[in-house]
Amino acid sequence: MYLQLSATFDAQNAEFGEIIQAMLEQFPFDTFTIENNELLAYGNLKDFDSISKNEIIEQISAWTQTTKFLEVEKENWNTEWEKNYFQPIWIQDSVCIFAPFHTLDKQPQIPIIIEPKMSFGTGHHATTQQMCSFILNYKDHFTGKNILDMGSGTGVLAILAAKCGAQNVAAIDIEDWCKENAAENFERNHVKHWQSHMGDVNLLPVLNQNYDIILANIQRNVLLQDTQFYIKHLNTTGYLFVSGFNHGDCEDIIDNASKLGLKHLETTQMGEWCAIAFQKIDY
Repeated sequence: MYLQLSATFDAQNAEFGEIIQAMLEQFPFDTFTIENNELLAYGNLKDFDSISKNEIIEQISAWTQTTKFLEVEKENWNTEWEKNYFQPIWIQDSVCIFAPFHTLDKQPQIPIIIEPKMSFGTGHHATTQQMCSFILNYKDHFTGKNILDMGSGTGVLAILAAKCGAQNVAAIDIEDWCKENAAENFERNHVKHWQSHMGDVNLLPVLNQNYDIILANIQRNVLLQDTQFYIKHLNTTGYLFVSGFNHGDCEDIIDNASKLGLKHLETTQMGEWCAIAFQKIDY
């Protein structure tokens, strides 16, 4: 069973949806969607046993118009979400992320077919779009390279990396359904050389591999804690692309990465959400 939170907000203030999501990330919600003036958040019901609904409402009440909770079966969640919220998304007019049941008006240069199930990464969120843009903008650096996608969700970033020339892609996520979902999506998109694992940063020494580019679309606290471990498995002159945090967190993310020896290349922003590109340089 899953807990669904529906929160509506003022349609004239679209940024409220992103603010509400940022506040909800302290709770064990693992999937978010924002459509028009409604945010939907989902998390495993058992993870909320010790958390009162009033506590959640108090955190977001200043930004919401209505708040409603509903207990849903996983299958019902998938059907309802796919039907109402997963529409094709275009990035830079060349990439289209869509589901097997969609019909496109035109064929994209880089098609990515995603069956999302319960996993994050359909391309709709600003963080995913910015990470996709980094991959496209640095496309020449992906050819023949080994890529790691941390917090991979559907595997969409790793799939795009493969379609931009990466030789090998690895996906790691803490959820078992993400591991399975990414594997299915790799096969669906004809990715040749891939790995999909369940775990976190502690899995990196076990895999004992180095990467040319690491993609990490994860929340702020995880990035601040785990960047030091990413660096250990990042080749010299390799790139680290990160997202999953608000504009107010950029200074902390950049400062932490700089102290660890990464060079800040650029920062992008969509709404309140940011993405940052770094490079590992031996001085």
